[in-house]
Amino acid sequence: MKTNKIKVLFYVSGFAESSGGIESFIYNSMNFFKDDYDVDLAFVTRFCYFDSDFYNKYKKSGFEVFSLGIKHLTFSNFSLFRKKLFNFFVSGDYDILHIHGTDEPYVSKTAKAAGIKHIVLHSHTPEYSELHISALRLFLKKHFRIQNIKNSDYIIGCSKNVLKSLNLSFKKKTLIINNSIETSTFSFSEFNRAQVRKELGINEEILIGHVGRFSKVKNHIFLINLFNYLKKNNQNIKLALIGVGEELETIKKQVYQLGITKDVLFLLEKPDVFRFLSAFDLFVFPSFFEGMSMSLIEAQTNGLQCVVSSNISDDSFVTDLIYACSLSDPISSWSYCIQKCIDNIQNVDRITYYEKVLDAGYDLNMQLSKLKKLYVEITNE
Repeated sequence: MKTNKIKVLFYVSGFAESSGGIESFIYNSMNFFKDDYDVDLAFVTRFCYFDSDFYNKYKKSGFEVFSLGIKHLTFSNFSLFRKKLFNFFVSGDYDILHIHGTDEPYVSKTAKAAGIKHIVLHSHTPEYSELHISALRLFLKKHFRIQNIKNSDYIIGCSKNVLKSLNLSFKKKTLIINNSIETSTFSFSEFNRAQVRKELGINEEILIGHVGRFSKVKNHIFLINLFNYLKKNNQNIKLALIGVGEELETIKKQVYQLGITKDVLFLLEKPDVFRFLSAFDLFVFPSFFEGMSMSLIEAQTNGLQCVVSSNISDDSFVTDLIYACSLSDPISSWSYCIQKCIDNIQNVDRITYYEKVLDAGYDLNMQLSKLKKLYVEITNE
């Protein structure tokens, strides 16, 4: 039975193996719209990691994930995927399909066939960020990206650079929805700082932090080598790593071989990252590639000086706390930059930065209000 509410369906290929930008956006959106009088938001994914901490957090908040149960798409299961997707679309009587990610095969085409009138395609990162991608896979990604763009009514990008990277050849309506956060939550807290540092056994040491999935693109190997170099010249530092992923055991082995196990804290995944940011003194982020980085936005909101790779999109550079270094520079250059930041810690008024991020347009409620306005406009066209 059709209601007066606008029925919106979120789609993403995989959900909640670890907390990333898309997962955070979906979780925040579900919270924002859960009591909304105008929008009814549902969520389906091709595959969900039901044993993850992030999914448990999502479930405890009262939200439901519909999973099609197909972890990896292959030529042999494409037909099954499309059948399941079609049946799900038809059963929900949705007004809008909001696709997160641009290159998932057949989603927009199947939605059109199922009678969904309005399709929104949402790019959260520049195309393409994957390392060592095969020529065939790159070809398929581009093919399905073009197909999804062609079948969509609106294209959302998390920044101007992200929209530009799509190389839109079809005339489409576009909108920028910044990946955003609850700025007040991520603001610096003396209470959280004292509490977390006590939990971690940190006294007067300088605590360098990093938040990110343990994957090759995050460049943890370089980060560990950099910390090892820093440690030789400054014994009063420690490194805290928040995240999980396929490279975790490799990095643990590297830390052990360098003999710095007691100085590197593997904190795994944390649902309360904001508490740990207040405990950090510095944020180091040497990724091979990043689009709009939520981790960097959060760190800046907390007033942390951030030493980052120059490969990272400057869409994430919203305050004067960013210091970019080239990955082709020697470790000594990175070390020099980090030491300058350490020397400058006492001069940074961390509590003031959440307002600067708010003024830059990265507040959650502000951006999701723009999204609701878009939904209303689309259905009234």
